[in-house]
Amino acid sequence: MDNDMNDAWAELARQATGRFEPTPIYDPECDTLTLFISDELSERQRIDRYLTLYRSLRTGEVTGCLVWNVRSRLLSMVKDLNLGIDAESITLGLLLLAVPLADVAPDDWASRPPVRVYRELIEPLSHVAGHVRIGVGS
Repeated sequence: MDNDMNDAWAELARQATGRFEPTPIYDPECDTLTLFISDELSERQRIDRYLTLYRSLRTGEVTGCLVWNVRSRLLSMVKDLNLGIDAESITLGLLLLAVPLADVAPDDWASRPPVRVYRELIEPLSHVAGHVRIGVGS
């Protein structure tokens, strides 16, 4: 019954909104960036203090992400790495790669996934994230 209801809500949402387009949304008040790559009904999976993934209720595949501390920490960290980036914007893919490099309190290291796991988690987002540009200005 629950799956039938979820499918019905998903179909209603598709009909109401038309064709799905992945669109990043930056919230300056919360300093977060949200991107969905699918319009499937999803549940949240908090990875760490910088990254939350959304996974399909039906398949478990990654459907989107929520990136925290975008300007206050991650963008400044990318700039501090001196990667030779001289641009007004970077891709969301580069920002996502910065997440495992972000500083974490020693108490949080034990529960933090290794870099290899981050790569596996964000890989489904890479096709869209590589084209999404984020301004690096203040």
